[in-house]
Amino acid sequence: MSGNRAREELRDWVRARGYWDRAAEFLELACNASDSDVQNRYATIAQHYRMLAEAEERSADQKGTERRSQRASAA
Repeated sequence: MSGNRAREELRDWVRARGYWDRAAEFLELACNASDSDVQNRYATIAQHYRMLAEAEERSADQKGTERRSQRASAA
């Protein structure tokens, strides 16, 4: 069971990293776009990716805390 939780936690961290990368890509696109409407759209997309990354990080943190708690109570 603990192995599954550890894998799920790791997957959350990997997904979060991917979302942070996508957010950075869209921020760069926003900075390089000449049209302000396009800049705003890209910035909005980047914000959504940041929110997803933060949610994945919270999920990974929670799973890690639960896993460590279960391990400590089993010891």
